Amino acid sequence: MNCLVSRLLALFTPARRGATVLLVLLLAAVIPDREAEHVGDRLQVALPLAGWACAFANGEGGAYALRFAASWLTVHGLKNGLGDIPLNRRPGGGLQGFPSGHTAAASFGASYLAQGCLQRNPWVAGASVIAAGFTGASRIEARAHDIWQVFWGAMIGWVFERAFRRRSLRTLWQRLKDRIARLTGL
Repeated sequence: MNCLVSRLLALFTPARRGATVLLVLLLAAVIPDREAEHVGDRLQVALPLAGWACAFANGEGGAYALRFAASWLTVHGLKNGLGDIPLNRRPGGGLQGFPSGHTAAASFGASYLAQGCLQRNPWVAGASVIAAGFTGASRIEARAHDIWQVFWGAMIGWVFERAFRRRSLRTLWQRLKDRIARLTGL
């Protein structure tokens, strides 16, 4: 098992990260069925998995997985909790349209790749963000979601990836304590 993990981590050395992520994105796009909806289906898996592999290589795999799980639970909690209100209706018919889970997953992975893995390779970081955007567009084209459902899916993925990091929470807590101290004079 350790040998397999070592080999996988070798793919994500800083020098190879861009090439590896680009290869994953290209494979997701060129697998024989190139219908936009199916490419989006593959990217909504490929982006967060590539992000997790990179997070694992950075020693952040557990925290990444927890944030992703929280994002997933939020998306599916909203889909199931909103019932039959118009916002939750899919353009092609049916419910559980708000927010787009495909887009949330893709934007979560793309955000980590761009900010935590590919800072030295802006072209591939940009390609990962474009791939997440393509995922959202594929959901609109398939009439699975409207633009607002896709937008809020992207926002949820991005916010959970960026905002709920230990460092972000620590900074938020410190700012809150400082503000309370200023207000109370303590």
